[in-house]
Amino acid sequence: MVNCPVCHRSTDRDTWTLRPVPCTERCKREMAVRKLVPRLYRESDPEKIKSRESYSKALSWEYGPKGLYLVGKSRTGKSRALYGVVMRCIRAGMKVDGFRPGEFVQRMMDCMALEYNPGGLVERLSKKDLVFIDDFGKDTLTEAQQLAYFNMLERRIGAGKPTLFASNVRSRELKDRTPEGFVERIVEFCEVVDFDK
Repeated sequence: MVNCPVCHRSTDRDTWTLRPVPCTERCKREMAVRKLVPRLYRESDPEKIKSRESYSKALSWEYGPKGLYLVGKSRTGKSRALYGVVMRCIRAGMKVDGFRPGEFVQRMMDCMALEYNPGGLVERLSKKDLVFIDDFGKDTLTEAQQLAYFNMLERRIGAGKPTLFASNVRSRELKDRTPEGFVERIVEFCEVVDFDK
């Protein structure tokens, strides 16, 4: 017998590997939350958010083809709001993937080293119900990485799937760091929520 890593109930599933396996669909979703959402953001106190109006607006986002672009200075609640939406979507049963700060570049480099195919990552991300990117715009990207970002966004837009961004960088500043047309697509296909207001 092994215990479920979420609720700690005994389960006889997958005992031959002695690997803990979530015992229910709810526990499986909670494992996904733990994997994608840092502990700090799983335990947010809305009373401590500086921009509560923007935070509430972001949390009220409803799943659809239009994503979110949360923008503002550091420590205003953007990432907490982003992860709040991500947790809600995972718990609703959606397939979610995303990038914490710096992870996109690392995963792209890993993909290029292991598969020699950055398109493989883009393809996997285009199939997810929801993709999020925290601290978007901070990384310095190579042309290949910029193209991968652009292709991922294009595929997701074409499939009517939303992408969520949290960023300190305003759209006008992003134009110098991204491929032509990228910022325009973000603004067109994401609801912009300003946390500096």
